[in-house]
Amino acid sequence: MRTQEQEFLEKADEELDKVNKFYATQEAELLARGDALIEQLRILADVKRILADHASRRGRAASMPPSLELSPSVNGSSGRHLLSSGLASPQSMSGR
Repeated sequence: MRTQEQEFLEKADEELDKVNKFYATQEAELLARGDALIEQLRILADVKRILADHASRRGRAASMPPSLELSPSVNGSSGRHLLSSGLASPQSMSGR
């Protein structure tokens, strides 16, 4: 014999399960976004380090003989070659 109270509690449990699943999904999505942002920060730090290395080499290249200078594609690119070479592509930065 089922009482109204038992039926109510079963329905309440079903609704609670729905709410728990919804928030578990939301949490998983937010954690994935956080991981993607952390990866983007790592990529940006790497790009910053690479650009700083290139800038320091460019300063040294001015005092080197022309045969030892960096190639024009690296000297004149202002870091754009990083994107074209795939080191920092939008796909890699999105974490997907």
